[in-house]
Amino acid sequence: MHHVSSPLPQYSLTTTTEKATWMGCGKHIPMVMDSISESDWCTCDPRTVVDGKEYPPKMGEGKKNDAAKVGIGYEE
Repeated sequence: MHHVSSPLPQYSLTTTTEKATWMGCGKHIPMVMDSISESDWCTCDPRTVVDGKEYPPKMGEGKKNDAAKVGIGYEE
């Protein structure tokens, strides 16, 4: 897992797919994730919904799905 340092909030890259997800309390998900291209987001489930928009699950809480199996370094 790679962390991007910032005072608040943070995102992280998953170890299996190197895709972006979020960490922390969840209050700033849109501020963090909207600055990252959706093509670079983790595709695991369950999605986190904020104001009707779906975001990746919190770091460590997602489970791979068929879409996630496309990622580089995917392991069953």
